[in-house]
This record gives sequence, structure tokens and C-alpha cells, in this order.
Amino acid sequence: MRLGSIYVGTLDVMGGAFTYGNRIAIEQIFANTDKSEYQLLKEAHRELYGYSCLLLPRKVRFKRLTAIAEGLAQWCRIEAQELDYKPTADELAAGIEEYRKKVGHLATIEAIAEKFGQDPDDVLKWAYSKIFGFLRKDLLEAKFQKRYNDIMTRKNGGNKKHN
Repeated sequence: MRLGSIYVGTLDVMGGAFTYGNRIAIEQIFANTDKSEYQLLKEAHRELYGYSCLLLPRKVRFKRLTAIAEGLAQWCRIEAQELDYKPTADELAAGIEEYRKKVGHLATIEAIAEKFGQDPDDVLKWAYSKIFGFLRKDLLEAKFQKRYNDIMTRKNGGNKKHN
């Protein structure tokens, strides 16, 4: 339960109970390679719970930070497996990597907000597991559509193969 910016209780990080905004912030936190893993976990705790984990008794803090680390590690594995997309040669030539670097998560936020008629700020408050489900579905649909289009092109005598 959230009271303002403070989360009271224990978040099910492994279950994806954190928000998409939390997910983006945590990615930025862990991109900082100048800090120790403990410092990064403390910052992740503050992002998720809204207060310093140093306020918790040592055993509770250890358990909480371990749960955060394990939950985030699980989500990283799931994302790597389920959201894996290798750009085509044409997409690479068109500059998709540069585009990704420049727009980052904004493209996803905007696409989901538009799809559901929501304000982008509201999308950031949605559970990450919900956003992940939409991202996974959209990727699977795009991969299916590409395969289907390739089959139909070959079937109809076209020799142009999409990369």
C-alpha cells in the first residue's frame, strides 16, 4: 500500500508489482558503474519504497535488499528471453540503434499511452508486469506478422525477402 511516495509493506518485486516508472529509474540507477552493488541496491530500495533502507533493522534490510536483487535479476532474465529483438540489416542501416539511444523509453511510453488513450504520466504508474505483457504481446505479434508477410510474398510469386 502506498501512502504518498512511501510504500508500506513489502513489494512483490519478483511478481513485477513495481511501476514502469520505477523500472526506468532502476535501469538508470544500475547504469552507474561507479558505485558498489550495495549502494545501487540502497538507491533501488529508495526508488521502490520511497525511503532509505537504512531505517530498517539490519536483518530486515538484508532480506529486503536480497529480494530486490533477486527480483530484478529475474526480470532481467525474462526480458532478455522474452523481449529479445535483433534489428534487421535494413533497420540497422536506417539507424535504429541511434534512434533507440535518442528516444529510449519515451517511444514505449508514448505508444502505450496512445494505444489506451492515457496520459504518458499515467502509463509510468502502471505495474511493470502489465507493461511487460503489452511489450511481449506486441513483439510476438510483430514477429508473427513478419513471418506471415514473408510467406504470403513467396506464395504470391514475390522474390523479395524481408530482413
